[in-house]
Amino acid sequence: MHENGRPMIDLKPLKQVIKPMSTRCYLFGLVLLISACGNNPTKSPPPVYTVAALEQEINQLEQQNTPKATYRLIEIADELRLLGSTEKAFDVIRRVNSENLPDDQYIVYVTVASNIFSDDQSIFQSSELLSNDRLQKLWDQLTIEQQKQFHRQRAETYSQIGDLKASIYERIVLDRLLVDPLDLIENHESLWLDIAQLSLQTLTSADATQDSITRGWYELASISKQNESNLEAKRVSINVWVSMNPNHPAAIELPIDLQLLNTLIAQRPQKIGLLLPVSGKLTLAGKTIRDGFLAAYFNQGSEYRPEIIFYDTASEPINTVYDQAINDGVELIIGPLQKDKVTELHQRQQRLVTTLALNYVSPPSQQEIDNLVDGQTSVDKLESLRTITTQDPSSSTGNNTNAPANISLPIAEAQALEASLASVTSQQASSADVARPKANLNLPFYQFGLSLEDEALQTANRAWLEGNRYAMIIAANADWSQRAVKAFTNRLQELGGSIIVKRELNADDSYSTIIKSAFDIDKSESRATGLKRLFGKNFESEPRRRQDIDMIFLITRAKEGQQIKPTLSFHYAGDLPVYATSQIYSSSQTIGQNKDLNGIRFITLPWTLYPQEYDKDLLNKHINIPANFSRLYAMGIDAYYLHDRLSQLARLPKTSIFGTTGKLRLGSDKRIIREQPWAEVVDGKAKPLPQLTQKDNTFE
Repeated sequence: MHENGRPMIDLKPLKQVIKPMSTRCYLFGLVLLISACGNNPTKSPPPVYTVAALEQEINQLEQQNTPKATYRLIEIADELRLLGSTEKAFDVIRRVNSENLPDDQYIVYVTVASNIFSDDQSIFQSSELLSNDRLQKLWDQLTIEQQKQFHRQRAETYSQIGDLKASIYERIVLDRLLVDPLDLIENHESLWLDIAQLSLQTLTSADATQDSITRGWYELASISKQNESNLEAKRVSINVWVSMNPNHPAAIELPIDLQLLNTLIAQRPQKIGLLLPVSGKLTLAGKTIRDGFLAAYFNQGSEYRPEIIFYDTASEPINTVYDQAINDGVELIIGPLQKDKVTELHQRQQRLVTTLALNYVSPPSQQEIDNLVDGQTSVDKLESLRTITTQDPSSSTGNNTNAPANISLPIAEAQALEASLASVTSQQASSADVARPKANLNLPFYQFGLSLEDEALQTANRAWLEGNRYAMIIAANADWSQRAVKAFTNRLQELGGSIIVKRELNADDSYSTIIKSAFDIDKSESRATGLKRLFGKNFESEPRRRQDIDMIFLITRAKEGQQIKPTLSFHYAGDLPVYATSQIYSSSQTIGQNKDLNGIRFITLPWTLYPQEYDKDLLNKHINIPANFSRLYAMGIDAYYLHDRLSQLARLPKTSIFGTTGKLRLGSDKRIIREQPWAEVVDGKAKPLPQLTQKDNTFE
């Protein structure tokens, strides 16, 4: 057995080769084979079905109890899946008693059922099925094509449940079975996407006893991740690795994102315009992002030193600021931050340079679509503009005038400001295909932000993948929390779940009273009291909570969460999974305080879980801000990381950049999708959870 419980497969090269087939062709071939056997006189199904015809046949088969009827149900389930009727396919396959199936039919059953489970996002059921003992005992009876099929399915499923080591293992085993060059490239790319998600600590502590191929993949991924912010150093280190491992599959054909390095380096901008509010009510937010950006700039350790020009967006129309930047010759614009200014800039008829906005555009009204911003504004010299050409950090001192000033801000003000930023409507959060103004655009307009709605969206996705469908929402009575409520609700309903009950917390509310009411415990107590009065006897009774809720979404800050979680346990709801956004956990709280959050699963910044993977100088050099503003600082760091990698994300949408705010990839509408890691509070500390993903990584 594999060290993590997965079956061991012989890694020796196999001589038998069969050309790859689709799952459907493979299944059809198996049906023909089974039909030829005397013990299984089934006939090949017609090539075309309708859902209605299949449902009628199911009703007829349910009246039978024969091996032939059972096998036909498996065929029907597969046909329903291929017709896109996943829910019906799932219902049919669940009726199949697989224990009594002969071995050849059982293999077909596993193939069909695992595909259906995967399409239904029942990924844990798929994982259990693909790793079961009976399938492993039958392994020697499988054809090479069947082995390839199951290795692929295992790899995809293990990747979905976050068991990345197991997925990588299956991909490496599969590699020994593949001969088609295109299949090999596809497998290597999938393997690379998995291995790139491992932490640097995991990569650098790879087991020395691993075979040379596995060890080589780990080494290459470690080199890539160690030089994430320095493309030149990454190229040099990878070239050295290739020279030392000339026969490794990755050396023969580098992963496609690494092949792009030369292009990315050649296309880097030499002059960047940073458009941020450094005056007015958003001064502190703008300066915090600026400081993070500069911290990454000074920390990169590269000869590449673009000129950075700062523009204040607080006092002038955004189109005026933009025109000034163009006039100054910038090759890339980063910003603005204010949502209204992002939307206005997005609607320009002409954008002459690539733009990375630091917020998301609002879905336009029809009037906005009909009346696009002209964009032909006059160019005025702005007194508020401040140009800074950055200096080599080697020549800088503690008195460097270009270094950002320290920032301090009361927690309450930080929370209020943070909550006001990066607001996305629930319509945008739940759908990736919102209509946009049709403008004559010349160069891309990328969008990157810190939307709490995105966290709520990812929370709904995770809860669904973990099999939870019916939610109770407990939320603070505040604008930021209500936005999260709306996004979570829309996404869960879009997936097929429901919100059973929702409660808001007000300052004067008793948490115990709210929770008792939400779970109908007060009604249960009233019924018990009524029975005692009716029968005139005292008898022991234990109140019962309602049973139609299988999860809780908690949208509060740490202080409230520390009171609510124990209250849930007191009121018979301690067994329900509790999900929360990043606001629920603060590392500034003591372990004793955070113990009251034990069991809560929450989304968070990577450096909360993996601080050892970040340069302390990068995190602490220029700034001393409240914990609630650290997200904005991290956003500034990632804005710099993204500036020379945007074309990679555009060309290779399956690739990611591992930043300080999460795993960054490009979604629809040029929007940067930020996937944050998950944690669970254990003994007052945040512990990493496996990252769950939908099949084909299409959650947006």
